[in-house]
Amino acid sequence: MTAISSLPVEVWQAILRYAVEVPYFLDPDAYEGVLSSSRFPLNDECAYWYTEKTRNRMQLVSKSWDSFLRPYEHRFIRMLDIRHGKVAPEKLETAIRVSFGDYNCTCVGLCSNSSFFDFIIDALKQVGSMGAIVDMAKMPLFLWRLDPRLLENIKILVSTPYSHKYRLDGLLRVLPSLRHFHGTNYYGIEGRGLVLSNLVTSAFSIWPNQEYDSILFDFPCLRHLRVDSLERTATVEFTKGAVLNILRVVGSQLLSLYLYHVPPGNETLEEVWELCPKMENFFTKFSLVSPPLSHPIHTLYLHSVEQMEGLDPLPEWPNLRTIGFRCKWSEVDVQRRDTLVPSRELRVEDHEGLTLGEYKVRLKES
Repeated sequence: MTAISSLPVEVWQAILRYAVEVPYFLDPDAYEGVLSSSRFPLNDECAYWYTEKTRNRMQLVSKSWDSFLRPYEHRFIRMLDIRHGKVAPEKLETAIRVSFGDYNCTCVGLCSNSSFFDFIIDALKQVGSMGAIVDMAKMPLFLWRLDPRLLENIKILVSTPYSHKYRLDGLLRVLPSLRHFHGTNYYGIEGRGLVLSNLVTSAFSIWPNQEYDSILFDFPCLRHLRVDSLERTATVEFTKGAVLNILRVVGSQLLSLYLYHVPPGNETLEEVWELCPKMENFFTKFSLVSPPLSHPIHTLYLHSVEQMEGLDPLPEWPNLRTIGFRCKWSEVDVQRRDTLVPSRELRVEDHEGLTLGEYKVRLKES
């Protein structure tokens, strides 16, 4: 006991900080290059609330621990908790992350009888800034109605997948410090004269009623891009043309490209290798054409296992290290599984990030 109690204060403080860390969830940098629509673990609230219980228990140990840990309160704030009177609005100014979700609350006296949207507008008028990470959940884009100073510190926007009626460039214009946009279905990006000096990761959807042949925008820091073409009425010609026009503007600087689209047949997009000479991560549903030998592509994500049939990573793909696909091993025909494992050292993983060997081990242990 003497040895423990004699530890330097700095060591105890380091231990306490480690105990209340919430990996990913409160880390703005964790969103760089995140293009998948998966919301775990970056958006896992459970991890935060579990850590909060740990912090509350440790604050009961001593006055010094309580004093040290108290500033770690309210790093994540739900606007719903402010509405219910559990958290004061001014706590938003020191929060790292804020959620605008209503969590489907229908409590009598508040949520069932008044507008959540109007409450948020009124609450934000009382504060001067918001945290670095904002999760808009199912909220509409009310940002244009807010004081611009509220938006200056927002680095990450985690947004609803049901916002196709909004233009992405309109959203980005009011967020000057935004670095990573994690969302889908914002349509179009007219972007004439749009300059965003900080944007690193972004996503948007292309729609058949929009033009993509004269895109003019300047995103000098953009390195990771997701382009969705979810509209089934879009022709292959439109999808390819829109994607290629976008890549002609930003492709030369991209490290990651995620194309989620619904083209019929065995269409290829062979121009992608020339337009994206630095690309290291690529997700596509298009049929594959081998890149130049010098191309740095090392991770390939495929929409289906059928795209892997007949794919020989050597010698055409000398830098390839990982192939992933969007289904689980349990969903792949047993007789086909072994044919998907190459002879060379190459990691082939399913949607859960497991190789076939790792999946078989898990199966035996379950």
